[in-house]
Amino acid sequence: MKVAILGSGFIKPVIFENEIKKLISGWQFTAADLPWPGTPRGNDDEIQEYAGAPDDVIAAAQDADALVTDLAPVNRYVLDRLDGLKFIGVARGGPVNINVDAATEKGVLVVNAPGRNGPAVAEYTVGLMLDLVRRVQVGAENLRSGKWQGDLYSYDTAGFELARHTVGLVGLGQVGSRVAEILSAFHMRVLVYDPFVDGDVIKGVGGEAVGFNTLLGESDIVSVHARLTDETRGMIGRDQFSAMRQGAYLINTARSPLIDYDALADAVSAGKLAGAAIDVYGSEPPDLNHPLLRAENVLALPHVGGATQESAQRGARMVAVDLKRYFVDGEKPLHCKNPSLLK
Repeated sequence: MKVAILGSGFIKPVIFENEIKKLISGWQFTAADLPWPGTPRGNDDEIQEYAGAPDDVIAAAQDADALVTDLAPVNRYVLDRLDGLKFIGVARGGPVNINVDAATEKGVLVVNAPGRNGPAVAEYTVGLMLDLVRRVQVGAENLRSGKWQGDLYSYDTAGFELARHTVGLVGLGQVGSRVAEILSAFHMRVLVYDPFVDGDVIKGVGGEAVGFNTLLGESDIVSVHARLTDETRGMIGRDQFSAMRQGAYLINTARSPLIDYDALADAVSAGKLAGAAIDVYGSEPPDLNHPLLRAENVLALPHVGGATQESAQRGARMVAVDLKRYFVDGEKPLHCKNPSLLK
């Protein structure tokens, strides 16, 4: 059994190999590094958020039975040239860098690692909330520039405590559910809008199921954790910002197309929102001249919500488990994107 590992500067090839060797012995490995995070990830009409060139993937995986990666571009062109490939393991929540339909046509099983960065993004989201409402970054920048306290200790401009305030979570998946549990411990009122999650599940993580408009109108902080689909694309725009509380905050650590960033910039500039924190963009790196990124009360981060060592290790481990289940144990993988191939 031969496994081609195409790792990156985040999930290094040795991390993949070590996790596989913990479970399986006697396999052969080849390894290559993808040019990320040193270079921006690519997007096209077939696959998204990939690093490296298709021909490099073909060269690295020419004789492989399985390909393990986090960011390698595996499009139809690649799949047509890897006739011996049986399995692709992608150590990320959504295998958007893989043409799953083409893989299915070729009989290549695709597994992924849903939730591998759930704890990381959830903790990061809560950190962004604290930064926004307590103006942590502003205070640090003021002190670095020689300004002591300034308006940060003025009653009119001081921040607020999370306790007894209301947060609205749009989406209750792996990340949203963890955020709900954490913020419940802060004694926040946690409103949740997710029509695909049962009310008892929402209650179980300390949340209260509400309609979308209710969430917008009653939340001091709105945090977005929905999946990007045709239905959710652009779900928060000018009308939704108008419906939000005066002086509320918005946080997006999910996907940028969920939100109209032009409308968000206008809402912040007009004072409708007190501020925002964003970690995701339509193109990366983003246009640094966009009004949203130039606003003083917007915390703009470089898409690092899931960047923890544990997240990298967890993703590699989840792929290793499914490799063993499929090839060694003869069991169905835990996380398969084309289950029609399973007998």
